[in-house]
Amino acid sequence: MSEVELFPGYVSPLGIGTIPHEELAKYSGLELLQRIIDGKYPAPPIGARLNFGLSEVSEGRAVFRGLPGKRHLNPLGGVHGGWAATILDSALACAAPGVSASSAFAGADASAAPAGAAP
Repeated sequence: MSEVELFPGYVSPLGIGTIPHEELAKYSGLELLQRIIDGKYPAPPIGARLNFGLSEVSEGRAVFRGLPGKRHLNPLGGVHGGWAATILDSALACAAPGVSASSAFAGADASAAPAGAAP
């Protein structure tokens, strides 16, 4: 594995990958996340694709930083809402109370419904 810069100033020393499955039973969810920050595991592939990474974690709190690029723009030239929604989903999942290595990570439920016809 080789060092990868996910966005300016955020480097993953072990590149891109996932937490080895044999490590999941050794640590709590909070400890696993801290080990990602500490560079003991590679950055998750989603972070490389969307240019974001976990920068702080504590009980009930997860802070992600990122920098969208041109590939994250919508047709009108703004940052696609899916970019921000993915970071929000990651933060909520990592900050969920009781996150443990044996539990599945939670996710955000975002839904949209038409507000009615435009005038």
